[in-house]
Amino acid sequence: MKMGQKRTELRKAMKKRVPKNYYLDNLYNKIVKYLANYTCELCGIVPTNPKKYHTHHFITRSVIRLRWVFENTICVCAGCHDDLEKDPKFNTEVFTKRLGTDRLDELRRQRHTLPKVDRIQLEQELQEKLKMLEI
Repeated sequence: MKMGQKRTELRKAMKKRVPKNYYLDNLYNKIVKYLANYTCELCGIVPTNPKKYHTHHFITRSVIRLRWVFENTICVCAGCHDDLEKDPKFNTEVFTKRLGTDRLDELRRQRHTLPKVDRIQLEQELQEKLKMLEI
């Protein structure tokens, strides 16, 4: 196996597992970043390039029921996003500090109990929120 081949195969596998809905994701990400004042919520840095902002999910975005839940995400810079992805314990500490243990446990339960996402209704709600925020 060639050096980059394994990485390419991993990326292909991940793309298959994570359903994409770019339009809803883009609407949602705009709101998350706006609410964070375009600032990393961990280190406080304000990246000069908008592509350096990431929306990080505590419970993976492949769980569609929680993919667009604001409590499940934070706006972070690329460096902090790497730290969160590499260290699950740190990731849990960050979200525990942010939400508290009880709310975090509730979020974990919602993974299985929230109703399925109505994408049309969600799109309308996100568009309304964007209008309210005047982004």
